[in-house]
Amino acid sequence: MIKMEKRKTAILVILVAGIGDLILASKSIRAIRNGYPDADIHLLTNSEAVPIAQNYSYVDYLWSFPIREMRKDKRYLLDIMKLVLGLRKIKFDFAVNPYTVSSWLGAIKMGFLFLLLGAKEKIGHDSKGFGLFINKKAPLETFQNRHFADAMMDIALLSGGHRAAPALIPHCVVESACRALPGYELRWRLAKQFVLQFLFADNSRIVSFSAPVLIFWILIYDMAYITIERIVTGKVKSLKEWIDYVGTDHIHHRLYSLFGDKRKAVLFIYFLCATLGISAITLCYARPIDGVLLVVQAFLITIIVSIIEYSGRNR
Repeated sequence: MIKMEKRKTAILVILVAGIGDLILASKSIRAIRNGYPDADIHLLTNSEAVPIAQNYSYVDYLWSFPIREMRKDKRYLLDIMKLVLGLRKIKFDFAVNPYTVSSWLGAIKMGFLFLLLGAKEKIGHDSKGFGLFINKKAPLETFQNRHFADAMMDIALLSGGHRAAPALIPHCVVESACRALPGYELRWRLAKQFVLQFLFADNSRIVSFSAPVLIFWILIYDMAYITIERIVTGKVKSLKEWIDYVGTDHIHHRLYSLFGDKRKAVLFIYFLCATLGISAITLCYARPIDGVLLVVQAFLITIIVSIIEYSGRNR
């Protein structure tokens, strides 16, 4: 008697909104993987987000949806139809859209996509009429007065997922740090792709914590340095004074005073960031002790820089 192999559960996660929304949904996708460890998980996302999604170890198949390209050139509509019909042949057990539907037109488009895919179960947020096209519906209040990542997690749980561990650094912190530097758009894209690998990696909590600490070490060091110096020198004596204080004692001011040249000061900061950033890269698949040692190393490096800087200013 020939034994028939049991077919794997096939799951399609649809996230075609944008890069940031994909990152916010990363925990939700991983939660679906936790709920279905032996399933084939497919991710349909827009072409701009594909490089980010390639870092997701919990996704088996990645499909590029050229939604932005189609808005500029309608010829891409044919490519999208071919893609959808190809996905239909896989015969998904369920398709899930963890993102909210914000307009009637969006609901119709997403509903039409779900109908074409022909999944046995269709899961999403019951908003703007989208509920007419799906079998399992998250309540209307799911996205009201809540962080998108938490709301999307509810939809992942509705589909049978198991809650993933919370990210150690919020999406908004990464974006805020990038906005503070020149070349925001490029840095923001690179930062999301780089930091994502660690924030959602299946690694120890110590390693997951150490990597972003090293990436943002210069910001942490500078804040700690000026806070201690302002308190020790009596420049601030209360929390209010510390918040209100405006001075020229940040690291770029101190280095400019030391070197006498803005370009040299900026290059020094870039080299220092690169040194600690390389340390963060080595943490991928590292042991917890490696994370601890590299953070200690970063601390010692900045102590050496502080001593040299202080000696140079007092010559």
